[in-house]
Amino acid sequence: MKKLKNIYAILLLFSAFDISAANKTADIDQAIEQFIGTISTKSLRASPDGDLKGCGINFAAIGRDFSTKNGALFKAIGSYYFRNVAGKPEFWLKLGIFDVDPKNPAVENIATISNAHIASEKRESLKHRLKFNGDTPGFKIYSFDATKDSADIWLDFLNTGKLKIGFNRSPEQQDVVFTVDGTVSDSSVIDEKFIRQFSRENLADIEACSALLAKTFN
Repeated sequence: MKKLKNIYAILLLFSAFDISAANKTADIDQAIEQFIGTISTKSLRASPDGDLKGCGINFAAIGRDFSTKNGALFKAIGSYYFRNVAGKPEFWLKLGIFDVDPKNPAVENIATISNAHIASEKRESLKHRLKFNGDTPGFKIYSFDATKDSADIWLDFLNTGKLKIGFNRSPEQQDVVFTVDGTVSDSSVIDEKFIRQFSRENLADIEACSALLAKTFN
C-alpha cells in the first residue's frame, strides 16, 4: 500500500490525470472534484509568555476560482481564531491564497487578495472591520469585532465544524467562497485514491480553550 500525505502529493495525483485524454468536460470535473475542500486542520492555542491569548484552527484547503480564473485551482492556507486583544474579544482570520498549476504543484504563486468575509451554514456573511498584512509574506489578517453575528458564526463553527470563507482579488470582483471543515483532521493519497480522515478532536480542543479564554477578558 502506497501512502502519501502532503498537499503536494495530493496535487501530484491530480497532475497524473491526463486532461487531454478526457472525452468530456464532466470527466475533468469529476477528477478535480475529489480534491476540492479541506485537506487538513489543526487546533491552535496562542500562549505568548505563558498567557493564553487565542484559540482557533489552522487549515489547508483546495478550491476553484470561477470568479476570475475560469475555475482554476487555488490552495488556501490560514487560521481562524478567537483572540484576546488588549483585554477585549475579537475574531481574526489569517489567509493566504496560492494559485496552483496542477502540472507543477511544487511552485507556489501567492495571490494578491483584497477583502474577505466569514459565514456559517446558518449565518449570513460578515465582512471584516480591519485588515493588515500578516507576518507571513503575502498573507492578510482580517479582524472582526466580537458582535452577536461574529459570535454566532464562531459557535456555529464549533457545533458543525463548518466555516465559509470568501475573498476577492480586488474590491470590484465577485467573491470566491470555500468551506473549511474542522472535522477533517488530515488527508492522504493511498493507492492513488484521495482519502480524508475525520475527527472532532480539534473542535473539542478549541471549545475547551475558548472557555478558558473567555475568563481572561476585562
